[in-house]
Amino acid sequence: MPRGDLQKEVLQPEAIRDLTDREIQARLDKYREDLFRHRLDLSARKLKQHPIVRIKRRNIARLLTALREREIEALYAAEIAELQGPPPAATEARS
Repeated sequence: MPRGDLQKEVLQPEAIRDLTDREIQARLDKYREDLFRHRLDLSARKLKQHPIVRIKRRNIARLLTALREREIEALYAAEIAELQGPPPAATEARS
């Protein structure tokens, strides 16, 4: 695998933002499997392109970061909604 092909393996943040949570989770599972296999190959000296291990590890970190950001955004949005109280239309309907 030439070096240019390794650059294609790097996930870009814009591409991650376009993914759903399920797609991110599926990619996480795939990258974890790949990382496991690459580490085995590396230890058996079968792996020719050792930087792929670092790339897979960093892709996993990028995906986990994206999931955590979404989690925090959801918590923040829920907290803001709670602080603002019920919408004005709901308050008028009760009166």
